[in-house]
Amino acid sequence: MSCFGGDPNFCPECGNILPLPGIQDTVRCPRCSFCIPVAEFSGQEIRSTIVFNPVEQSSAALEDEEDSELKGAVIDRRCSRCNKEGMVYHTRQMRSADEGQTVFFTCGGKLFSNLFNDLHFKQQRNKRTNKKAPFRSHDPEAAERIMKLRVQLQCKNLHEYLRELSPEILDRLYNHPATCLAVYRELPSLAKNYVMRMLFLDQPLPLAAVALWVKKDSQKDHDECVSVLAGLRLWHSQQLQGGLQGYVLNPVFKDNLRIALLGGGKAWADEGSTLGPDRHARDIESLDRYAMERWEVILHFMVGSPSAAVSQDLAQLLVQAGLMKSEAGEAPYITSAGFQFLLLDTASQLWYFTLQYLKTAQSRGMDLVEILSFLFQLSFSTLGRDYSVEGMSESLLTFLQHLREFGLVFQRKRKSRRYYPTRLAITLSAGVTSTSSSSSSTSSSSSLASCAGAGDAGYIVVETNYRIYAYTNSELQIALVALFSEMLYRFPNVVVAQVTRESVQQAIANGITAQQIIHFLRTRAHPVMLKQTPALPPTITDQIRLWELERDRLQFTEGVLYNQFLSQADFEVLRDRAQGLGCLVWQDVAHRVMVVTPQGHSEVKRFWKRQKSHT
Repeated sequence: MSCFGGDPNFCPECGNILPLPGIQDTVRCPRCSFCIPVAEFSGQEIRSTIVFNPVEQSSAALEDEEDSELKGAVIDRRCSRCNKEGMVYHTRQMRSADEGQTVFFTCGGKLFSNLFNDLHFKQQRNKRTNKKAPFRSHDPEAAERIMKLRVQLQCKNLHEYLRELSPEILDRLYNHPATCLAVYRELPSLAKNYVMRMLFLDQPLPLAAVALWVKKDSQKDHDECVSVLAGLRLWHSQQLQGGLQGYVLNPVFKDNLRIALLGGGKAWADEGSTLGPDRHARDIESLDRYAMERWEVILHFMVGSPSAAVSQDLAQLLVQAGLMKSEAGEAPYITSAGFQFLLLDTASQLWYFTLQYLKTAQSRGMDLVEILSFLFQLSFSTLGRDYSVEGMSESLLTFLQHLREFGLVFQRKRKSRRYYPTRLAITLSAGVTSTSSSSSSTSSSSSLASCAGAGDAGYIVVETNYRIYAYTNSELQIALVALFSEMLYRFPNVVVAQVTRESVQQAIANGITAQQIIHFLRTRAHPVMLKQTPALPPTITDQIRLWELERDRLQFTEGVLYNQFLSQADFEVLRDRAQGLGCLVWQDVAHRVMVVTPQGHSEVKRFWKRQKSHT
């Protein structure tokens, strides 16, 4: 129970804290100028210098040290007005000040849940009870729910992508030893054990025998491995003698994995030694530099650098991937998905871009199996060694030119008979199982960034006064930092920026999430920052999340409004039916008003007609 009475002292329009009422009849919100009558206003503001988790503040007294960065440091849980301990505090506003952080809060519970109890609906001016109207609601868990519902880039890992392919394409893929070895390499450790146990067995194994491979407390891991292997068509269910069910390894996959592990078969790629020594040979350092230069050209083109130019095919691919948008007679410009893409690490960017290319491969007249097999072959190439293009089909040669523009291979001229795979191509399928749009491993990002030789793997220093020091002279890295901060000064080898409420909310308006900003800063933290735990100041991470929650206090849901019930019994009958169908969004028993989803509206309407016809 809250220590306040009546309505809370927050603006019902924007959620800003209202000043204390004076002798005036109304109180004006300093942010949105909304006026509220004094008769409907009560309460005071409570201040504390607590830094805490803005997303979810549990009532646990202690927190693990490893979770301290995420949850924040809680100093005091006592309400300064009612002196009650163990309260759950819900943030409404947080502002920066020279003396530190001033957190406005009020003890939660029913006070917060009643904040938007009086819900408003935008509806047409008529007396019908089943018109659709936008519906907005807010509850204590809205912040966490909205963060999950925020649209983000969906980057499938290797297994997720392969499981979406048709069985015919998968069976053709497994005809290549390189593909089988790449798929096996990315399997979970327990699934690898299963494959190796069955690799040299010609007879299927009963389900009971496979179940004995794991202990009972590891049954969940066993079920996950079975799901992965079955989804990738690596083993099949087969009926044994006596009607028992068993598992057998995919024969095509088994034969080609044996070749990959034991040797034999045809060569995966023709080495350039048959062409003689290369007079223009490239060493590893120059290949790394070339790969990152080519990839950064694409990123420069996305941020609108005038010096960056890409081919028409690549520009069209960026538009088809949703990273850029093009209108008639205008140059392509970046979208909200493109902003999110820029903040990913290089490994995630490269894998996401490759997936988008594969989606359009068949529409370009290419053989998907052929180019996938070639990509897997590149991942097993030797860095610094040249390979011949002899025997490649026309579609594969076209694909090679696209890889050349992406920076995955080096080819001195378009008609050159040899090419050099770069580190980007070799590491493409390595570790992509853990690659995602929301988060990626720091080690993967560092290993790919280090191949540029520019020393930008860790170059950002973040201070508690919201200043960012980026020790780099890369125009691209500076442009990325400027996506969510305001530039203050620039020197030959360092730029100084300030993280502000306006800059973060502008980034959020462009589609970037607070978690992506924090992930960007953490994965590019300077080695000096990495010496401390946590690497980023908790005040910075909490404040960025708070600025995001400030935009996302309301959630708009389309619904159908039902009102003007003649009796309480009619309302309860229809409400119970909507609850049983799982389509009830909101209800107000006192006023006999409820909202259902558009999908459940037709069924609820039919039920109401049948109900009225029987009475």
